[in-house]
Amino acid sequence: MHRKTITPYFILLLIISVALAFRLYKLEAFYIFEYDQDLYSWIVKDILINHHIRLIGQMTSIDGFFIGPLYYYLLVPFYFFSSMNPLSATFLALSVSVLTILSIFYVFSKIFTQKVGLIGALIYASSLSIVFIDRWVVPTQLTILWSTWFLFCLMKFIDRDYKTLPILGFLLGSIWHIHIALLPLIALIPLSIFPFSFKKLRTKSLILFVIAFFALTSPFWIFEIRHDLKQINALFDFYNNAVS
Repeated sequence: MHRKTITPYFILLLIISVALAFRLYKLEAFYIFEYDQDLYSWIVKDILINHHIRLIGQMTSIDGFFIGPLYYYLLVPFYFFSSMNPLSATFLALSVSVLTILSIFYVFSKIFTQKVGLIGALIYASSLSIVFIDRWVVPTQLTILWSTWFLFCLMKFIDRDYKTLPILGFLLGSIWHIHIALLPLIALIPLSIFPFSFKKLRTKSLILFVIAFFALTSPFWIFEIRHDLKQINALFDFYNNAVS
């Protein structure tokens, strides 16, 4: 008789079940509804009821500089099908959590081994601090998902594999939508591609990189053109005040 082995994908399914159990436990009682949640509810209402095409989200800690609207548009279908119930936002957070678990498993399995992938997925799924961050339901929840794929791109570049350039373009374009604090990590890109191999760079990957980047940042440029570079000037003012 052949002993039945437990496949990594079955274990991954159990890990996802654990993650959902932690994040769904007493969903309504533990739902955090504060400033951020009130604000994104009003923004989603503005999109759905007033049909206002939003180019920006909420203002950051830098006066005059806003985050992108991506997260708010992701919330729209959940609010629409729940008749504007704010609690429905948690199901976007659940979707992001599951996607993050799958991404951690995939990326870590490619970089290391499937066992490392499962361990990474389990840590993310069961860590109580991460669980409560996910239940907070804010755009910065996407940070771990973003960081996982950014690591994947860097590791591919170290191997002189530039096929992930479109993914990098998407990631760089989404920084504005998630958290501007991710911006300094761009400094790791030239370190990972040195020395650069032009022979392995494909024109198609480069074109898709540019398309992905500008597709994600297009609301930013449209807003800046319409409002006399308001956010860019705010960044310069913030920098000048910080160094003076």
